[in-house]
Amino acid sequence: YGVDTWGYGVNDSNVVCGSAKLYLGPNPRQVDRAFVAMNGRSYDLNTLIGGSVFEWNLDHAWGINDNGTIVGRGFNYRTGSFRAFMARRIR
Repeated sequence: YGVDTWGYGVNDSNVVCGSAKLYLGPNPRQVDRAFVAMNGRSYDLNTLIGGSVFEWNLDHAWGINDNGTIVGRGFNYRTGSFRAFMARRIR
């Protein structure tokens, strides 16, 4: 999925969450991105969250439970701070 990819959590449905190093942007730079992998495909969690959180980069997904709830860490570009996040499946 990325330059370097790590899986940190897996649930009973074999859904894996983790972190990947990607090269992004017009002048590519290395960025950590949280991901989830299921059914042979990987998804960047940042592309799955709503547009109102554009100032955040979810960089690590450390755990996933059997309901699909993911916990991890994100970085806020505006404030320069890291915060924990919890992402729940809504569909």
